[in-house]
Amino acid sequence: MVKVWNSDLAQAAEVRMCYHMSKGSSREFMWRKAHRAILAVEKEIRQLSSGRIVNLPRIKEITAIQELEAVIRGERPIVPPEMKQAADDPPERDFARHPYLKRMQFRGGGYAILMALHLRSKEHMETARTAAAAVRQFMYKVELIHAAQPFCDVSMEGGWGSSCGWTSIRSLLAHRLVLESRGPTHREEYRLTEEGQDFVQAMLKLWPEAEGPAPPASNQPAASVDPDRSRTPRPRWLARTFHATRVTAAATPFSALKVLRPVSGPVSEVSPEALRPMCGPEPEESSCVKIEISDSEETEEPRATDAVSQGSQSTDAVLRKPAAHAALLLVDDRERLKDAEPRRFFETIAAATSAAREHLKLGDFAWVLGRSEVLGGSDYLDSELVDCLLERKRIADLVGRSAVGDHMKQLHRMEDCGLKHAFFLLEGNPNMASSCPVFDQDLHTESVYTIHGREEIDAFCAQLIIRNSKVGVLQSRDPAGTARLLKYISAWMTWKLQTQAFSHDLRTGHSLREFEKFVAQQMKDEGRLALLGGSSSSSVPGRMAELHVSRGLFVRVGRPANTEKVSWLVSDNGNRGIEHLAAELSVHENGHRSQPILTVIINAGLLLQEINAAAQRAASQAALISVAEAAAASLASQLPGSPSQRPSRRLLIVEGLHKSVQASARAPASLPLDELLPCAELVVFLMDLKFSWRCRVHDIQPAETTKSFLQVLLRLALELEVVNAPQVPQPT
Repeated sequence: MVKVWNSDLAQAAEVRMCYHMSKGSSREFMWRKAHRAILAVEKEIRQLSSGRIVNLPRIKEITAIQELEAVIRGERPIVPPEMKQAADDPPERDFARHPYLKRMQFRGGGYAILMALHLRSKEHMETARTAAAAVRQFMYKVELIHAAQPFCDVSMEGGWGSSCGWTSIRSLLAHRLVLESRGPTHREEYRLTEEGQDFVQAMLKLWPEAEGPAPPASNQPAASVDPDRSRTPRPRWLARTFHATRVTAAATPFSALKVLRPVSGPVSEVSPEALRPMCGPEPEESSCVKIEISDSEETEEPRATDAVSQGSQSTDAVLRKPAAHAALLLVDDRERLKDAEPRRFFETIAAATSAAREHLKLGDFAWVLGRSEVLGGSDYLDSELVDCLLERKRIADLVGRSAVGDHMKQLHRMEDCGLKHAFFLLEGNPNMASSCPVFDQDLHTESVYTIHGREEIDAFCAQLIIRNSKVGVLQSRDPAGTARLLKYISAWMTWKLQTQAFSHDLRTGHSLREFEKFVAQQMKDEGRLALLGGSSSSSVPGRMAELHVSRGLFVRVGRPANTEKVSWLVSDNGNRGIEHLAAELSVHENGHRSQPILTVIINAGLLLQEINAAAQRAASQAALISVAEAAAASLASQLPGSPSQRPSRRLLIVEGLHKSVQASARAPASLPLDELLPCAELVVFLMDLKFSWRCRVHDIQPAETTKSFLQVLLRLALELEVVNAPQVPQPT
């Protein structure tokens, strides 16, 4: 008869759990999870005649799996001799030797969370004893973060890809020190377990002065470390910040705003006289503390604090060089990362480039030109406005407010504002749009503007191309990418001013104050909302699409429906052009054909080749932004068709940018990663701004994303295209 191993394996896991608990080893928690997993198995754990073991639970730790399999095969006993004493007399927990306490960091995230919950538990017991108004024993996440911040030397909240104190909650839950549950309001509730309360007492014995919430000095003792435990030390550095409850940058009074410029090179080489005009008067020593920050997590993206400061020294020199004229970035004072830290997003941008906060009536980012000493004060309202405006749209915000048509109202205002270069900046992953809630949907159930997923976002972008709108679309992956793009756009404008090559197309001849008055009047007169966001469920009868497509693209996409004619568009990849896929789409009805839409698809590696080639041709000290402009001009000259023959509506799709940047940066003749990525993003922006190519970057599953977008473009062209023009010449 085949033996059933469920009870024996549960006993083996429990014995090992007790043994490692008596030693104060962290392997206790591995065996505790294995014990729970074995008890949860409903089927019989057996070893077949072939030697295969079936129904063994899936455990993440491979060490536990191998040990249990050895027990089944008879290679290891259920109760090893060295563990017999712990099995016969299970030890009590010695919290002074708790494995988490050994590696716990004083005034770290786990310490702060436990202190906040400990104080709440004491307050709850005191109110219960004195019959006062009862205080909840648990805490919600938001109030727990706020209560824990005075006990933590790093920010408890994170959102820029960097580590934060709140990440320690996972370890506290795994060690059963904190209990997480959901109440009637479906919000996370946190409280100390019985083991957590005993652990806090052991923690307070280790740091007896830790009862008070006052921030200690920077030379507090660290937690004791087991000498037998080998750990790789975390990289650390010292950050100097103004003393506050939250660890953020120092607030800058709006009346005393200076033109903030980054300083490159070692801090020791910068004189205090050079720093004083940028930072204002030096604070008193008592108002500053030194904070030790650790980088304990690896992320795929560059950290936000690094992302806005990355770039070549020559590019930073452009931002730092004194000039008679400069470009100042204006950030709307309502732009923020989260409501709890309204200034954090602006301070991150201001650390990299000249920036000021302003209550903008239209858009979230704008630029003004003027003399540096004027821009440093509060008189920039009378400075000349640059013909470039950005409206930042996080994916969650775009979806959440789409039912009431907020994005459509902003689109019409941007189209009617008189500027030729206005952009929506979509921030985030469009594939996550389907998981974002839509607000006010019940009040607008029939709204044609509601966005539920990626397809509706693609449809919104495709309609801008079909209508040949003056408003374009830019993309960024996260707030760090947004800050990085704004930095290099500002650097490009400043560089053009310093070289006296600033384009007249970007000059408005009007001050910001005049523009704000014009926009305010337009908003008063606004009384319509064009039916742009909606479209019929089927194409207009009698319309057919004519598609001229390169062979490679036809193989990828296939023959679309409702196309009367599909012909080959032979691309010149030999002498003049670069390798690409191309298509020209036009709609014809009653003998008339619409103006064509030219679409060109290239691999991002070709764009990076142009950047590296431009960098090799340029001088060794050339600014990175000059390399980006040269690469954009070279790329535009190699795209199909001459500038005079190209259609007015043209789209450039760049596939796999971030993956190609990581691969290209490893090449010996390439720019480094921290220069290549921002340079590529600036090239994409300049292709739209200077060379009138509407650009899209498809990073995630680029081939499928391109195919899906082209299908949406074809469908909407059949529904929305205006066909009232005479016959046009054959496509180029």
